[in-house]
Amino acid sequence: MKNKGSRVCAVTGGASGIGLSIAEYLCGNGYTVGIVDLKIDSLNSLFKSEIKSGKIAAAKADITSQKEVENAFDAIRNDLGGVDVLINSAGVLVSKSFLKEDENDWDRVVNVNLKGAYLCCKAVVPGMIKNNFGRIVSISSISGLKQAVFSSTAYCASKAGIIGFSRCLAAQLAGNNIRVNCVAPSTTLTPMIDVLDEKTKNDYKEAVPLGRLAKPEDIVYAVDFLISDRSDYITGETLNVNGGLLMR
Repeated sequence: MKNKGSRVCAVTGGASGIGLSIAEYLCGNGYTVGIVDLKIDSLNSLFKSEIKSGKIAAAKADITSQKEVENAFDAIRNDLGGVDVLINSAGVLVSKSFLKEDENDWDRVVNVNLKGAYLCCKAVVPGMIKNNFGRIVSISSISGLKQAVFSSTAYCASKAGIIGFSRCLAAQLAGNNIRVNCVAPSTTLTPMIDVLDEKTKNDYKEAVPLGRLAKPEDIVYAVDFLISDRSDYITGETLNVNGGLLMR
């Protein structure tokens, strides 16, 4: 089994929000990191020294395009030697009622949040099977597990879909020493929630038993646990990180 220092982690959506926090944390804690995102210019400036030293590689891709995903992961493999861990963190949020949500909203959200994770897994799983080692963690949401008043139906469907997809993949790949899990955050303090007004944000906060919204590092630590050897007997699970908003 590869030790932590030799594992390559690919993080989608690593140029902002939770994905950026994950990439920064992993790079600073012994992993080599490949970032797949549309915002390649910001990555090249943000991680200039890490890219130069070979600790981070960045590849541009629209993760709803199979060809772009394949090209991006080929580039990551060429630069870093392979992909041992995949973090599906890229995502978009639409906060509209069903009657205001349209087909374009649905297609955009489901394609990025769900199809994107599917395509990225397609790009890395064959190599993981060949190496008899792999760790996949996808960022779902509390909206995929309980009623959501402010999220769109497309967002809830995509995040619930991630959980179902991950369970099925976990069962199919368990014999190849590939573990597949999800992290389901509640509302997290990232630029994604800028689409919400202050009243909505405060309503979310007041509903949380721990009395605050999630911080990116709350999600990062959960991801770190699920890709580490400390969770070697966990697969097909969803780790809820929500301050007590959903207790099961």
